[in-house]
Amino acid sequence: MRYYQPSTGRFLTEDPIRDGLNYYTYCKNNPIMFKDPSGLASTTLKVEDLLIVTVDKNGNVVSSRPGTVADYKKLANNITEKLAANLTNVPNNKNIDLTAGWQYRYESGNPNDPADNPHMHVFQPKGKQSYSQKDDGSPKDKPKGGSGPPNSVIKELKKKTGWDWAANEKIWLNQIIINGPDDSRSYQVIYPNGNEAWISPLPFSIQRPVGWVPSNSYLIDLYFNSFNPSNIQGPPVFVPFPQPVPMPWGYFVPSYA
Repeated sequence: MRYYQPSTGRFLTEDPIRDGLNYYTYCKNNPIMFKDPSGLASTTLKVEDLLIVTVDKNGNVVSSRPGTVADYKKLANNITEKLAANLTNVPNNKNIDLTAGWQYRYESGNPNDPADNPHMHVFQPKGKQSYSQKDDGSPKDKPKGGSGPPNSVIKELKKKTGWDWAANEKIWLNQIIINGPDDSRSYQVIYPNGNEAWISPLPFSIQRPVGWVPSNSYLIDLYFNSFNPSNIQGPPVFVPFPQPVPMPWGYFVPSYA
């Protein structure tokens, strides 16, 4: 048996199977997506894990019951309606001119599919740059042409539609957990949806500074190489970090690192 401390979101005793880099975390620090009733292994939450609770005006629990697919659909629809209420004059699934040759397209998603969140596309019609963002701030498709739309485009998008790209992205980035370095000088990255990625070490002749973290643009790129650990058997899959380039005076590390 392992004791859990809700105030810190940590177990008080070490993981007996010593899984991961931190043996005291609970559900990969993401109890929204995972559960761990035994304290030994995190598993993905399912619809039937949803608990519907009725409370009175004083906050006392009157009744509770297991959730159903219908409950999940209702919850998803409420979230979609709340997001839509914050948007202004935004038609669904239609390309609209924005500014300086840029366009946007809002898609409300599928409330019956948890993976198909409402999302916004921002792009140049000729295809040189294209970006998309879900309502939780995560990127929907891999960025094309850079790490994100220009600030002028982001500001115009917020002004015309109410979609706050910068704020959404910041919330998502702030939920990313970076563990490491471990004994092999590797880093574990855990995303809000529970996906993980591992950053391989640099050559031994180079040391990252204490407290080093990858840049936001790198975390976004790395997201598309992440995996759901519950679907993977065996050792972690390492994603190569941009390797330093030998130069006469030492090594050059790509700037977005």
